[in-house]
Amino acid sequence: PPWTPAAPAPDPLFGPDGWTGALHDATGDPDWMDRYPDHVAAAGRAAEQMRLDIASLPRPERRSPAVTRATSVTGLVTLARCPKQFEWTFVDRLPTRPSTAMQRGVAFHRQLELHNLGKVPLTDFEEVSYDGVVTGETKTPAVPPIDVFFASPYAGRRARFAEVPIDLQFGDVRVRGRIDAVYEPQPGSWELVDYKSGRPSDDPALDVQLQTYAIAAVDGAVATPPPERLTVTFAFFGGGALVERSVRVDGEWLREARSNIALLTTLYSDDRYEPTPSEACARCDFASFCEAGKAFLARR
Repeated sequence: PPWTPAAPAPDPLFGPDGWTGALHDATGDPDWMDRYPDHVAAAGRAAEQMRLDIASLPRPERRSPAVTRATSVTGLVTLARCPKQFEWTFVDRLPTRPSTAMQRGVAFHRQLELHNLGKVPLTDFEEVSYDGVVTGETKTPAVPPIDVFFASPYAGRRARFAEVPIDLQFGDVRVRGRIDAVYEPQPGSWELVDYKSGRPSDDPALDVQLQTYAIAAVDGAVATPPPERLTVTFAFFGGGALVERSVRVDGEWLREARSNIALLTTLYSDDRYEPTPSEACARCDFASFCEAGKAFLARR
């Protein structure tokens, strides 16, 4: 027999004809729903309850979109030495004089990269390929740094990793760089080494390099698992003989390192670039128009 629809069930809202009857009426008359008294009242109650529910929800905190800033490890060193110099160099991008020392440093690092890798790399130079920090040296070393290297114990050491790229996030600041070499004298024990083509320096701003590299190693940004024991080292080859400055990383040193990096990245995030005059002003490209630097040099 042909199918026949069941009789509509009574509905407390739409009456004896049920919702199917209401649907039939609404289809024939689009304005019928608005004129149906019970429906309008029920809809009004539901709408009011919804408004109350929405009003009771906690209001989300309005935040401006996060802006990620980026710099290199060399930039952090400059920021530690003088925030104003960092601003003019890495934010405003003012032109700087060509540096013979930097050119020597790049060539030196390139030779060591080839030595440690044992082959010619296929990658091209990048802005942060080498974390070279200019120290103001202008005289050509009596003994080329590369000769000092090959006469040192480093020439016979095999690096576990060479030219390791790191990419870290500190708050809203992204920091990139490269670790020259990672040695593993014993299983679970690493030594991160930053090669320097210049003479030994006790500039405290340089410590930012070793601090950043140590954080990268401990946080697994170099390789996993992270080392059980860690040493970070500056190896200076520009004074005619190898000079090393090493730190054994422990919990207290690492906490101070994180605190220092956090302070520097906060300065960058907040655009706080106060000049901090020092002996480095004598080698700064912006000393001619930096009032604080000129005053310091005049007093000196």
